[in-house]
Amino acid sequence: MDLGKLRVRFDRLEQRLRQPVEFFKRAHAHHRSQTARMFRTLRQGGTFRGVTWPWFADQYTRKTDGVTVPAQGGVKRIRAGRSIRKRGGGYYKGAAQDIFTRETSGARSTGREGTVRGRLRPSGKRVTGRSNLLRDRGILANAAASVRRIIGAVLEMVTPMSYAARQQQMRPFSFFTQEDARTYLRWLVEEVRQ
Repeated sequence: MDLGKLRVRFDRLEQRLRQPVEFFKRAHAHHRSQTARMFRTLRQGGTFRGVTWPWFADQYTRKTDGVTVPAQGGVKRIRAGRSIRKRGGGYYKGAAQDIFTRETSGARSTGREGTVRGRLRPSGKRVTGRSNLLRDRGILANAAASVRRIIGAVLEMVTPMSYAARQQQMRPFSFFTQEDARTYLRWLVEEVRQ
């Protein structure tokens, strides 16, 4: 073992660790690519890199017939919650009435009422069966960990969206795994060997 070469390598490592800008740039690029892969893979929900993203939550459960309306809608409407005039005077309060048979129960619509539409997204579009999670306008996916600050020996990655923290709690998208740590350690070892 040549101690002179080892001393030079340690000196080079020490110098790189004092100014780890190139390593941090490479780590940031790797993290951005992993985050982009995550958004592509989990756009319909599922599990990837040890994290599970649930599909959109149901909109509500109707009190009249107990049917749960999913986020994308598609359930037949009923005409509930309207006051309907009785023939002899007065009103059926909160009763549903079929427009053809004039039944005043919580009966399903005959088809003339249509179906419940999907939940409204912030962009103004509706959730459909093909909607992508966290990709309403694609802004969050594009901005995830986009701001990089290197201050001394600290790398800070920030997602500059006001709602990113809330989304991170519900569906984590910016994090490091053990595999990431092994990759970064391998890069450091490669730096020393050069």
